[in-house]
Amino acid sequence: MATGQDEAGGSKVGSSQSFDRQTSLGFAKIDVMETVLFDPPPQQLQSVGDLIGRAVRLYRKNIKLFFHVLIWPTVFLTAAKVAFHWGVTNFSLRFDQKDWTLMGISAFVALIGILGLISVGFYLTLKQLAFIRLVDGYDSTYNNANAYVMRRKWKIVGLILLSYLFIIGTSILWLVAMSVCMAFFKANTASTYPLFAGIVFSLIGFLVTITITSIALYLAFGVGACEDLPIVGLFKRSLSLLFQDFWRAGYFCTLLFIALMAVQYPLSLPIVLVSIFEFMRQGMTTDFVTDPGKMPFYFTLVNQAWESIISMVTWPISFMATGLFYYDLRMRKEGIDLLRQLDSISKPAAAIAEEKP
Repeated sequence: MATGQDEAGGSKVGSSQSFDRQTSLGFAKIDVMETVLFDPPPQQLQSVGDLIGRAVRLYRKNIKLFFHVLIWPTVFLTAAKVAFHWGVTNFSLRFDQKDWTLMGISAFVALIGILGLISVGFYLTLKQLAFIRLVDGYDSTYNNANAYVMRRKWKIVGLILLSYLFIIGTSILWLVAMSVCMAFFKANTASTYPLFAGIVFSLIGFLVTITITSIALYLAFGVGACEDLPIVGLFKRSLSLLFQDFWRAGYFCTLLFIALMAVQYPLSLPIVLVSIFEFMRQGMTTDFVTDPGKMPFYFTLVNQAWESIISMVTWPISFMATGLFYYDLRMRKEGIDLLRQLDSISKPAAAIAEEKP
């Protein structure tokens, strides 16, 4: 497998780049990035905490870039979430009232919302995979990184869908096995202990499978952004990297989750305060908590918008941390830093040889 520029299809990271900003139909069209301060990837092995801390520092240094790239897709994502929430809650309300016309309108709005969530969600994922290429040093500008990802978008989407299908498929198998054991389970019979063992084994298998495939999905983002392989090859490559250092990968995902929660919970405080205000304003009734239809529309709008703003902080940090972990894992197991140095040395000689008659 090629490395360096051949593998990445880009150039090495520079310290800063100038940019020209244009807007068209509400989308920010980026020609060259505004002040891209992505340092080259570390050439020494890093601890998991160092990698996550580096991702946070890079986010702070490039916060204008992240908001410039993500703001308009996030606006559309918020609109899709609001439409889906409104459609579902109103469909339930109109169903109780037997109002078939408004039921149809609500169902249509909910359908538009869920389609928007899926399409914009995938689009946002692709946009943020370019950050992985920047932190790993495969491209010097966001434009180059994004162009590479978009050229391979269907492979990456296929990889993500295959990962989710694998998670869902294996989960269904374990749940079916557990259900069968529970269906035939009877106390104080000859089959009690084997069936109980089957239930426990199925539960453990379910949890282990979910853990392994979820961690592999994290690595799949790094593999999909940086390696040019077929869809199945990308999936196998993600699992291969995972099992090269499974416990460290699990530790990374756990620590990353804790770090993101430490960021997300304080940022969610305004929504909590608004919820408490509405709860008290409506007489502290339980309907506000149990029935989404009782919530005022402004609360739904503010809640979804604020959650989307928080995601503009947590998602880029998550993607960059994953990319740094992917690169660090390949340094430990494959010596990718040495391979890229050799690649950069050999390319000028190859270019000279091609020029000779």
